[in-house]
Amino acid sequence: MADHRRFVVLGLGSFGSALAKRLTQNGCRVTGADSSEERIDQLKSHLYEAVVADVTDREALEQLLLNHADAVFISLG
Repeated sequence: MADHRRFVVLGLGSFGSALAKRLTQNGCRVTGADSSEERIDQLKSHLYEAVVADVTDREALEQLLLNHADAVFISLG
């Protein structure tokens, strides 16, 4: 049975991308956010939701509805 927990990964560099992919492979719903449109394009087929956003901006974070996630991972360089 698939796991429908929801996770948010902020920053999709090396670690964030690997984490997001692994969580998705485990059946989780993963929202990935990064300011790089290129990184989002590379991962959007693996993610439940992919968002181009400056995750250091408070208003951008509020749009991601972090309070609805089971966990939020911050992966900023």
